[in-house]
Amino acid sequence: MCERLINISFYVSVGTALFQPAFHLSHTNREGSIMARPVPAPSQLAILQVLWSERRPWTVREVLTALNAGRRKSDHLAYTTVLSNFQVMRRKQLVMRHNTRPHGYTPAYSKDVGQRIVAHHVCQTWYGGNWAAMAGAALLFGSFSSDELISLESNEKTGAWLKVRGIVR
Repeated sequence: MCERLINISFYVSVGTALFQPAFHLSHTNREGSIMARPVPAPSQLAILQVLWSERRPWTVREVLTALNAGRRKSDHLAYTTVLSNFQVMRRKQLVMRHNTRPHGYTPAYSKDVGQRIVAHHVCQTWYGGNWAAMAGAALLFGSFSSDELISLESNEKTGAWLKVRGIVR
């Protein structure tokens, strides 16, 4: 099933769950034990995008400034809103505290792993674990540039899958 595709190469200690997310995913670490990984909410994903933009510890104030950069003054977020999001994200183990800076945070996993977690969630929730149906829907409804299609075709696994289904020649 989908779980075999989400093996990660580093450890994240799960411990006891202080917060039970509405959705969680199971995947295996190097030792094969099952771990739960929550899917970030949209506001948490926005924070993770900022954290992933540079590999360094971010303070709450820095993330707040980055999030408010593209907003109208009337739509600015409050410091306490971002701080409370970080606290929830820490309980969900989406971020880790970094002791070198006060209220410094780093993401608990890379953007690549985050994308796999979300893709796994979508596959399980919307396509019943059928990766081929999900990929077919992405190709059918997605808009791809000619360079992106050439890249997909040139990939050994993806190209073979597309040819078998008659999507490319």
